Formats: sequence, structure tokens, C-alpha cells
Amino acid sequence: PAPGDLLDTWEEVLEEYEKVPAQRFLRDGISIKTQKKFGIGYDKESQRITIPLRNQFGELLGVKGRANYDVEDEPKYLFLHKCMMSQILYGYYENYSYMYGGDVIICEAEKAVMQSDTMGYRNVVGIGGSSISAAQAKLIIGMMPRRIILCMDEGVNMEVIQKNLDTLYTFSKMFDIKIGWWNSD
Repeated sequence: PAPGDLLDTWEEVLEEYEKVPAQRFLRDGISIKTQKKFGIGYDKESQRITIPLRNQFGELLGVKGRANYDVEDEPKYLFLHKCMMSQILYGYYENYSYMYGGDVIICEAEKAVMQSDTMGYRNVVGIGGSSISAAQAKLIIGMMPRRIILCMDEGVNMEVIQKNLDTLYTFSKMFDIKIGWWNSD
């Protein structure tokens, strides 16, 4: 489907994939219940775990695939149906009611959001990389959080973290929101 197609057409994309939980994700600490909540499936053709990517309204915008085998010379993750990750927050739609007016934890990837959900933390979103875009910052601030905690992956340098904090500060100047970051060291 092309951008602008009807929602029903986009949702039909998911019918291409089996709706089964992934053993690999179970080993990574993502429960079957959480996998069902986030619509995890499997693409037989590419042998990839499918991760539906939704906007803040729950509309399917794309599908990311995680190799269900050990990867050496190819990417672990790739888009089976491309979308602009910089315009969405993974887990926003599923976790909105747990975040609005409370604490919002920002991590990099989808897997961290699902692992957190399995552990009972439902106030977590993923930015799909290491940099927060203006669109993502606006979505976060629009939830009127009390506190924002940036939790980047180990090894992300302080310059990237500071840039993300600056982006959040830029859009939160008019509000009383505490913004911090988790130091993995």
C-alpha cells in the first residue's frame, strides 16, 4: 500500500504474516501477552519477526522485521513496509493512558518498550534510533508529562544525549516538566 491509502488497506498488510509469538522475543524477556498486545507476528518469506508500527491514533504506518536467525552480514532489523520512524513513537498508542500526566520513559528501540511492558512498566516509548525528532518531542510534550526520563542504549555518547535533552527542553519551555536521563554507567 502507498501512503494515503485507506486504513483498511494498511491493516490488510498484517494479514500477510502469521499471528504467532516469537520464541526469540520470549528468550529476550518479552512475554506472549506483551507480544499479542503489540501485534507481533512472523513473515515466513523473509524469516523475520514482524513488528507493526503505529501512529498515535493506532493507524498502521509500517512494519519492521527482526531476523529470526543469527545475523552476520545483513541487518538484524529492516523495514518490511517502510515508514518514517521520526514521526512516531513506538508504544505511544498502546501505552498512552499510562503516560498522560505522569512519567514518560524514552528508549531507543521497540524491543525495550516490549521488555518494559512485560516487567509492568507501561509508560515507555521508543524513538526508533538514537535521536529524538521535533515531531517526536511534540508528541511527548503533548502528553503533559510530569517527568521525562531519557534511557538511551549503552554506548550512546553524551553529545547525542545532550542533543536529545536540548530538543525536549526546546518544546517544554512553557511547561513544568522535569527532564533527565538515565546514566547506564
